Amino acid sequence: MILLIRFRFLLGIFLLAILITFFWFWLSKTINQQGQDTQVINKAGQQQMLSQRIALLSYRIDKTVKLMLFTSCNNVRLPSNHILAEKQHNPP
Repeated sequence: MILLIRFRFLLGIFLLAILITFFWFWLSKTINQQGQDTQVINKAGQQQMLSQRIALLSYRIDKTVKLMLFTSCNNVRLPSNHILAEKQHNPP
């Protein structure tokens, strides 16, 4: 009887040790996988930030070029319609 109790106790301890070891390896693998996922997510975040910066800079460049073209076109004085009409009615 005591031998049977001792055998069950040792079997329980052995199974518990196996389960703890299994879960430790499984948890270790999961933590390593999460670390790799973190690196991928960080890289994707950096790429997104850089693409947003490129979009902002291209928008600013486009806006600046349009402003420069607009101001250079406004500096050119074109004859107004009433001056053109006078010239047509009064040829030189």
